[in-house]
Amino acid sequence: LHRALAGRVGESRQLLESADGVVAGDTVLRRFSAAGLRTELEAAGLDVTLLQGDRVISDLVAGDVREEELADFELAAAGTPALREIASRLHAVARPRS
Repeated sequence: LHRALAGRVGESRQLLESADGVVAGDTVLRRFSAAGLRTELEAAGLDVTLLQGDRVISDLVAGDVREEELADFELAAAGTPALREIASRLHAVARPRS
């Protein structure tokens, strides 16, 4: 979504249609769902204690925006499942199983 809104529609479509989330010539995985990231971490023997979005709308907001208001919104949106799924990044905190 963020790439398409930045005018990189072709690349966005390639990522959308790619089964593994990479575009031609790239080896870095660009797409994780929250569920997929949780599954990968748990498969590695970790317990996920926090999974949240980062930069839910910050990359999309143009113009004069109060930084404090934007930060407050980002904090509230980070853990909201539907908004977390469209965030630019996912952040996870995980610990080894005890």
